[in-house]
Amino acid sequence: MKHVMLVEDEVELAQLVRDYLEAAGFEVSMFHDGQEAYESFQQRRPSLMILDLMVPRMDGFEMLKRMRRN
Repeated sequence: MKHVMLVEDEVELAQLVRDYLEAAGFEVSMFHDGQEAYESFQQRRPSLMILDLMVPRMDGFEMLKRMRRN
């Protein structure tokens, strides 16, 4: 099963996107802040990431910079 990491701080929007992805057969990990998502990324690499750039604790731009370094 393909794993999707969804990083979105608007809870209702994140839940809607998660529901559609799960209905399409994806396993979804949902995060509402960048720091938590980045820590999870280091443990388990997703097949796909949907990333809001303006999330709390670590914005999407900083997350991408750190991910590229690894």
